[in-house]
Amino acid sequence: MEWIEEYKNKLIHKEIPYSEVYDFVKSHLPRKIYRYRKFDDFWENNLFDGDIYFSQSSNLNDPFDCLTYVDEKIYSKNIKDTLIHMLPALKQNIIQYMENKIVDLEESISGARDLISVACFSENVDSVLMWAHYADSHRGFCIEYDTSRILKPYNSLLFPVYYTDERYDSTDDVIKRNENTILNPNFFKSKVWSYEKEWRIALTYDLISKNDRKANFSNAITGVYLGVQSEKEYSQNLLRIKSWANSKSIGCYQMKINPKGYNIFPENT
Repeated sequence: MEWIEEYKNKLIHKEIPYSEVYDFVKSHLPRKIYRYRKFDDFWENNLFDGDIYFSQSSNLNDPFDCLTYVDEKIYSKNIKDTLIHMLPALKQNIIQYMENKIVDLEESISGARDLISVACFSENVDSVLMWAHYADSHRGFCIEYDTSRILKPYNSLLFPVYYTDERYDSTDDVIKRNENTILNPNFFKSKVWSYEKEWRIALTYDLISKNDRKANFSNAITGVYLGVQSEKEYSQNLLRIKSWANSKSIGCYQMKINPKGYNIFPENT
């Protein structure tokens, strides 16, 4: 899709703020996005209360996810050159200091990663792999959200993931502390994850700390889909879900296996 490449170019542009990137993205927002869930301790809050929990980026299942890459040699050289420019009389001392000291970025990058929290969604409700990986091997459920009903400020923070073979290089962003690009590692992932067709909201610590890592999306819920294996173990939960959906006039669907192919499809309950 050509618009995805244009989106990526705007995202990496040093002078384009995220608000302007979103102005471009919003015309390409899918009408519906989906969030795969398990029947865990939080499932009722997720569905009945509409709670969206934002995970620390360091806790995601992809070890590269949201991980900032900085070229240590370039970063160290920048520090050295800056110090020499500020303190030319101490040039030799600074060079000696930099030669004998490895600038360890790992701790600071890890700390910065923990200050970002994300909520992940998919364009697809019928992905066999997504049901297997994120909905307890098809025993869970999937919540549908109408993007036009997502409230502020989250409605302007929803961006697609760009899938690539190369990691995003944040070296210049970190050196210059560029607010227009500093969140970019959160929107780039390896192509091996492209089947997820992911959209995500990334929140900085100042936003997420105000609401205990969660937001209310109850107004945007327009459907719930039940996994093809959910009836076997969670029949009582399904009865509750169907009753709740009916009382809220929310669509409720049972995922079915195509008897002639390797795909699944929703059917009204």
